[in-house]
Amino acid sequence: MIILKIIGWILYIALKMVIGVIQIVLTFIATCICFGGGVFCTICGIIGFVFVVASLLCLPSGIVTVKEFWPMFFLGIALGAVPAFITNVGVEGIAGSLFQLLLLTYTLKPADSAIDRLK
Repeated sequence: MIILKIIGWILYIALKMVIGVIQIVLTFIATCICFGGGVFCTICGIIGFVFVVASLLCLPSGIVTVKEFWPMFFLGIALGAVPAFITNVGVEGIAGSLFQLLLLTYTLKPADSAIDRLK
């Protein structure tokens, strides 16, 4: 029984170390996505802003009709919103994975209970 407890503790420590490395890697990936997504969202936001402002300014001046106004307006909104949505979904997905690993780390216990049941 002592040998089983020692093996259980060794596996427990090894699993804790592996989960720690996975958490570090996922945190790094989330940071990279945040930075790259921030740059991409800023660029797309500026382009989307140009489309929205251009459509709003061109409608009263008569350069575009109402039929041309709505596609320009919604394209500008989509250019600003879709990259932000994709970035948020990616980062939140990784954050959710990290949270689950963190819960697993703190709820994981050595195999004492399973060994005690064998007695």
